[in-house]
Amino acid sequence: MERAIYVWLAVTLSVLVMGCIDEQQPTQSELGGASYTGVIPCADCEGIAYKLMLKEDSRFETTSVYIGKSNRPFTERGTWSLQGDSLLLLNKSEEHPRKFKIKNDQLIMLNQQGNEVSGSLSRMYVLNESDSANADIRWKDRRKRGIDFRAAGNEPSWSLDIDFDKMMTFKTLNGDSISTPIPEMSQDTASKARIWNAEVESGSLKVELYPTGCVDDMSGEVFNYYANVSYNGQQYSGCGNFINATYKLNDFWQLHTLNQSEIDTGEVTRQVPALQFDIAKDKVYGNTGCNQLNGNVAIADSSLSFSKIITTKMACQGNVEPRFLKAMKIVSEYEISDAELLLLSSTGDTLMTFRRAE
Repeated sequence: MERAIYVWLAVTLSVLVMGCIDEQQPTQSELGGASYTGVIPCADCEGIAYKLMLKEDSRFETTSVYIGKSNRPFTERGTWSLQGDSLLLLNKSEEHPRKFKIKNDQLIMLNQQGNEVSGSLSRMYVLNESDSANADIRWKDRRKRGIDFRAAGNEPSWSLDIDFDKMMTFKTLNGDSISTPIPEMSQDTASKARIWNAEVESGSLKVELYPTGCVDDMSGEVFNYYANVSYNGQQYSGCGNFINATYKLNDFWQLHTLNQSEIDTGEVTRQVPALQFDIAKDKVYGNTGCNQLNGNVAIADSSLSFSKIITTKMACQGNVEPRFLKAMKIVSEYEISDAELLLLSSTGDTLMTFRRAE
């Protein structure tokens, strides 16, 4: 009898200990380097794609993309710390820290009173730990086949693959499959759309990509582009992403800073300087704020350089154009972070930053 009681106590104690281990919260060092993502509610948009990056030196960075409006993120930075089972984010511009409850590999965003949100939207306040290393593994095969952009939609099911060097291919579940050489890209400044119009044997094909963010209506996954395809009077809508990083350049970009200073629209003669890249043809087009320009662009991995730049000859006021053209001559590298393009010198100095035109 005593032996049975001893065994029962030992088992019970083991369960309690294991329970304590399971409920043990991660330490500051264990959380450092982790990232969490989710789509949180938005009062006047489809949702906010929210990403929280916890750095090992107790700093954090959040990005918020207002889906349906823009894929340009709003960024906040500050410091983070642990307080019991809660994670605190402290932004210097805010009076009170934001709080999250830590639960396994999830963070639960708390309200201003420090409580979990209840009701039908409660699940939207949960952030999941992200695994960036495996995030793009599903696109590996398509990248090998030269696909640069992929879009798809549901009900009816359809897909669009774009190889900017060759063809774009549109397929539907009922068997339609249309392939056509890539037509010239145009921009609708009113709707923000990037547009390709093609005439094929079976009719007209129109592809519109909107850099406004998009949530897949079945998986809940967040994409950078809302896609709309028109084929023979039928509309197909869905979401898409660039899966070849180089071709993210293949877009319209508006100058934001020049030599570390933001562009003052009062300084330019006609419009804010802008560039459009056609990677397949190794060409660049745009304007200097006064004159139109075109020339060649060479891109390899992270290197980028311009050559044979020619411009129209309209007389310009101010010094934006000469500074802009001078900076173009010494561009050696580039980086794309979210919806921003950085053009760098050979020493890594930022010469210009551009934002995707919207």
